[in-house]
Amino acid sequence: MAEMPEGPAQPFWGEIKQVQLLMLLLSTLPTDGKLSEALRIALAVPQEEACARLEPCPEITVLGLRSWLNLMWAGEHGPAMQSLVEWQRKGENVTGAIRELIEAQEKLGFMLSIVRKD
Repeated sequence: MAEMPEGPAQPFWGEIKQVQLLMLLLSTLPTDGKLSEALRIALAVPQEEACARLEPCPEITVLGLRSWLNLMWAGEHGPAMQSLVEWQRKGENVTGAIRELIEAQEKLGFMLSIVRKD
């Protein structure tokens, strides 16, 4: 196998690694689990519907994310996005998804993180 350059010298190095890590993370999830269920619902949302009210998150802090997510989930949505809103209102869905995410992160030895894109 040809050796690939490491680090930022390779175009899109960070993005390539993000995609690869996401693929690995998703492959460790149970296919019949709650997180997989949520992701299937999310992937079924038409892009136009998902982006209709989307705006960049202004503050990447616990409180900032909470406020932004409340804004994103509030109000009227199209039917596909409304499915996501309804899914997360069920405590057993969220609890199961969190458990599955933690287990996947433990298997892989890394966790997803939220960083503001400047």
